[in-house]
Amino acid sequence: MSLACHFRCLSAQAFEILLLFSWLSCGILNGCKNGGVAPPEVTTLDTTSHTFIWKVDTLGDGNASVLYDVAIVNDTLAYAVGEIYLKDSTGQIDQQPYNLMQWNGTRWNFTRIALQLYNSDCSVAGTYFGRTVAIIAFSDGNVIFSDGGDVIKMNGTIYSHLACSNPVRNGAFTKFWGLSVDDFYAVGYTGTIVHYSSGNWQKLESGTNLPILDIWGAVNSVGELEILALASNGFTPPAVKQVLQIRGAAVDRVNDAGLANILSTVWFVPSQRYFIGGDGLFTNATIGPSWQPISYPSYYTYRIRGVYANDIVVAGGNGFLSHYNGVGWHHYALAGELPMFTGNYYAVAISKRIVVAVGGV
Repeated sequence: MSLACHFRCLSAQAFEILLLFSWLSCGILNGCKNGGVAPPEVTTLDTTSHTFIWKVDTLGDGNASVLYDVAIVNDTLAYAVGEIYLKDSTGQIDQQPYNLMQWNGTRWNFTRIALQLYNSDCSVAGTYFGRTVAIIAFSDGNVIFSDGGDVIKMNGTIYSHLACSNPVRNGAFTKFWGLSVDDFYAVGYTGTIVHYSSGNWQKLESGTNLPILDIWGAVNSVGELEILALASNGFTPPAVKQVLQIRGAAVDRVNDAGLANILSTVWFVPSQRYFIGGDGLFTNATIGPSWQPISYPSYYTYRIRGVYANDIVVAGGNGFLSHYNGVGWHHYALAGELPMFTGNYYAVAISKRIVVAVGGV
């Protein structure tokens, strides 16, 4: 093996949901996976390894099981959200889905969380078991997830519903990004951008009615928080897009020249490299100039995430998954290392040791 460590290779049968893991199980030797180079010291990127050992897990017994988002806490803890349908004791498909999946380093465990419905005055209108669409996890193990309306905070095995967001959001939430369970942003349909801080929701005027499909933020070299959000009506014509920058309570448009109109995702390392993906993959060294297309196979990009600017993964249509190591891209399906399929990876998460991509077929 090319790396100085031991790889544990796992396999599984395919059925409804494909989840991919890159797990380097290292012993006492160093160099198993270059952890990337942290900003701002780097001027020339080192490279990280494209070598991954993939485990394909499949969840669900049918009924259009699908996963929409994923978050990694540590090497032995990850979460995914969506709707997973399993057979009941009679062998029939249970019509109530499991909507929170937890990976414990060995296997996936399923939880069915009761979601709350709210009236316009934020009184509880009822509960139901349905799909969840967005999740974010923090290093302290605390997790925030949502069906788009109800927002649930998990601490260990304790679940609590955060204050109703009806007065400040225009449409259902699609993605989260934040610094902690008490300080995060949520974006969604009809131009929704809200900030949750210490129990309070604050509406940010986005200046758009487009669906906001992704958000990412990071602290730059001078200690300032940079946050970008990506708005696009996706595959609904006429195709329109906007790139938004959030500064405190202000939201401003960023130059979107050079971008395709159908877009889904944004990710960046401040002052090093900014990426936007969808119908193509685009990059910039700073915020403001025109975006430049990356030479990349013509598979739709649903999500891009990274650890550093030299350790990035892209997940997309037809089972397409790629890794950037600081110099070039490696496409696992085209290399025959992962299967192509008639479905999509809708989300991907990466840490220094693990990659998890989720979707449905």
